[in-house]
Amino acid sequence: MVIDTLIIGLGNVGMGYDYYSRSKQIKSHSKAITSNHYFKLTGGADLDILKLNKFKKKFKVSTYLNYKKALNFLKPKLVVVATNIESHYEVLNSILKEKSVKYILCEKPITDSLNKTKKIIKKIHKSKKILFVNYIRECDKVIKNIFKKKSEIEGISNSLIQVKYYDSLYNNCSHFIIFFLKLFGHPIKIENIKLIRKNNKRINFSIDFNLIFKKNNVVSFNAINKKKDKIPYEIYFKLRKKKIKFSYGSKKIIIKNLNKKKIINTQMSLAQKNVLDFIRDYIEKKKHFPVKVNDALIVEKILDKIINKI
Repeated sequence: MVIDTLIIGLGNVGMGYDYYSRSKQIKSHSKAITSNHYFKLTGGADLDILKLNKFKKKFKVSTYLNYKKALNFLKPKLVVVATNIESHYEVLNSILKEKSVKYILCEKPITDSLNKTKKIIKKIHKSKKILFVNYIRECDKVIKNIFKKKSEIEGISNSLIQVKYYDSLYNNCSHFIIFFLKLFGHPIKIENIKLIRKNNKRINFSIDFNLIFKKNNVVSFNAINKKKDKIPYEIYFKLRKKKIKFSYGSKKIIIKNLNKKKIINTQMSLAQKNVLDFIRDYIEKKKHFPVKVNDALIVEKILDKIINKI
């Protein structure tokens, strides 16, 4: 079986991250699809004619300024939604009208408002199409395996954990919120909310806040002004017997235990490959996809609460 796939949105994650790269990294949907024999890239859609020309030149497939025409002509089975967040609701509504589409991979968050997300989830359930939400760290088996080992996270209760994020609450910080939801469950409280940077749109705000979980675990989220490659760490655990740090981009996890230091390379350089592999396993073997739609919805409920308290 080969899954015909359409990409809507040809920005960085759609195409740009790997376009000129000669490395083995797979950080864009275009490279992930063309590197996996289970999927066939049949076309791309974007409002930018220059991006369309670059896409067509590299991948030799159909391109469309109008994504609705792409859906109608190509009849894809999988659609990747990599447009800006504000357009997700409209794009997803159009996809749901196409009978050929069975699967949707949508960049996180699902939409730019909680009400829209709730509406579109109801429509997706009714359509019986399958929605995958793209939280890449949840598809990194190295990261997940570390936190499955009791020996690695001994003493995690009653911990103060710090997160430093470089981009907006919705775009970058949401990755870390879902990480701790999967690790600790639903937070009990949201405290110490402080607006750090106010941009044109609420979804682009940068905000400091704390999530309080059971067992007295407090996760402190801080929006910083440094360039992203100058961030000292993304996540810092100070446990009873060790310290754990996630490096920028979560490419490495550093574990210090007394005088010992262990550096673990994650699979983040293959982020979109990992996601697509999980989708393949879901379709072929009905294996669990790491992020349930309800997980993504809970993240958006938390984001909405934080924004509304500003």
